[in-house]
Amino acid sequence: MRAWAKFFFCIFSILGALAFTTYQALPGLLEQYYLTKAFNESGIKIKSVNIGRDRVVYGETEKGKPTLLLVHGFQGDKRSWIPYIKKLNKQFHIVALDLPGHGGTDVPRSLKYDLESQAQFLEVFVRKLGLDTFHLMGISMGGGISTLYASKYGYRVNKLVLINPFGADTPYKSGIELEVEKGNNYFFPENIDDLDTFMVYIKGKPLALARMFKQHLLMKLKEKQAFYKKVFYQLISSKKIEAFLPNIHSETLVLVGENDQILHPSSIESYKKYVPNVKTLVFKDGEHVFYGKILENVINILKDFLADPTDK
Repeated sequence: MRAWAKFFFCIFSILGALAFTTYQALPGLLEQYYLTKAFNESGIKIKSVNIGRDRVVYGETEKGKPTLLLVHGFQGDKRSWIPYIKKLNKQFHIVALDLPGHGGTDVPRSLKYDLESQAQFLEVFVRKLGLDTFHLMGISMGGGISTLYASKYGYRVNKLVLINPFGADTPYKSGIELEVEKGNNYFFPENIDDLDTFMVYIKGKPLALARMFKQHLLMKLKEKQAFYKKVFYQLISSKKIEAFLPNIHSETLVLVGENDQILHPSSIESYKKYVPNVKTLVFKDGEHVFYGKILENVINILKDFLADPTDK
């Protein structure tokens, strides 16, 4: 091969390698860019504390207002709350943590992941931050954790909000629970088709993303799959929450989606039956994750529910 041909071959090989590397890295770079932008627009500062030898990451907005502590769901992290924080940050000092092994928080060496153990972890985090009393809001797994927390540490919880909470003993199975019984556990997708199916169960529709971005999300989920499976199986072995519900004395609001295919909406009946001071709402056409017009409605309901009575 002539020298000039070798030269151009080397150049094109390098450019090709760079293009391939850039293509692989692009979704992660764009994710980080837009996530940073969203945090900044929401007034969220990313911070961390050490609990023992483990680092716990959390987002926090400006202090000097009533505190609202947010607890995300299974395989989620603090970013799950961005749509809520954008609308509530003027009214509240917001703290949104990454639960153990989720987001930027380390995987503790000895922690168990049933609801009671995670509620105890949450209390350790609360003490570490020096929080006294606050409003508490949790979604899905975070709703179950918040339920247990309010039953054990109710003296801290001014008002409690639970969105499609996990842990109730329901008379019916959700769509994804029926699939798990058939051996199709879409909580742990193996390919993009599985991921799309999982998103349909969560949101009622697949993610509107280009294939390379879905591939990036799938890769991130699979990287933590062994850990998520550990959490999943310990979580579903938790004691049912009905025994704890009568111990919740905080004013409580439970919101569920009528079309929730992750956790059957009949869970709301346990809260109606056992929580002394509870309001419940079922959103027609609501999925496991609220968005669009339903989310706007939820935000307005939250502002009213969490408001200081003297401000009304």
